[in-house]
Amino acid sequence: GLSDVLAPLGARFADAGHELYLVGGSVRDALLGRLTSDLDFTTDARPEQVQALLRGWADAMWDTGIEFGTVSAAFADGSHAEADLLVAADGLHSTVRAQLLPGLAPSYAGFAAWRGVVEPRQLAPELHEMMFRHMVFGFPDGELMLSIPMPVPQGAPGERCCHFVWFRQADETALRALCTDATGKAHGLSIPPPLIRPELIAGIKHDATARLAPQLAALVTGTAQIILQPIFDLKAPQIAFGRVALVGDAAFVARPHVASGVMKAALDAESLADALSAGGDVAAALARYNADRQPYGAWLVERTALWGRRAWSLLLAAPL
Repeated sequence: GLSDVLAPLGARFADAGHELYLVGGSVRDALLGRLTSDLDFTTDARPEQVQALLRGWADAMWDTGIEFGTVSAAFADGSHAEADLLVAADGLHSTVRAQLLPGLAPSYAGFAAWRGVVEPRQLAPELHEMMFRHMVFGFPDGELMLSIPMPVPQGAPGERCCHFVWFRQADETALRALCTDATGKAHGLSIPPPLIRPELIAGIKHDATARLAPQLAALVTGTAQIILQPIFDLKAPQIAFGRVALVGDAAFVARPHVASGVMKAALDAESLADALSAGGDVAAALARYNADRQPYGAWLVERTALWGRRAWSLLLAAPL
């Protein structure tokens, strides 16, 4: 009978972590006691996952409807949206990627960057020419510090401020302690800047004075808000799934040694736009996008991880 089909079918989806529901006229027919073998189902599994679950179990499969489908998104506020294409640009901890690639998670690189922005009023005038017009590097034992001039946000033309990055090692246990706020709440492997404990801010400023050149230390002690940025590697083996595309940090996260984050995200967007503009259905366009950007993203992550390991080995082996 039908139970010989429905029970194992439901079990296959449940064992894979998916839900399967009888819908439409099939529900009416079941309530009226006239259920036939023509059944309608809905599931949270994607088309390719449904195919994988049924392959070798079902006698036959038809996929002609896949390319004419849509994609829907459910949001935290309970709202829903349906469209022809979902572009997942939701960053390192992408909730979309977590559903598409549940076994993939960012890998902590073992060090973090303390960052901040210093505006002219926060720095002694005699340091303006050096810090606002030049990149400056520092090499405290086993660490790396650099400052980068940048335009003042909403400032006058030519007005500069300075962005600094101080790379320091911290194992995952130490990082979790750094990401615990003053109330004792643990935020995992990241923390909103205003919640960084005051004693940690005081400690980093003390270390700056003790370990850095005075010009660089002045940046750390002068900034209004210090930011903690743990460094991660993330490499997605696939960045297109039917009508869903991963872009930017949702797809790949490379270490900041090559300053490629904004550029890579822009090139992802350009490639996706080109693939869609070339014509054809959405799934085919996303397949072209995947073929163009996935190999580059994987190469970039591997390359920057290699550079990062080499840089740390040199810093630790030959402190300056």
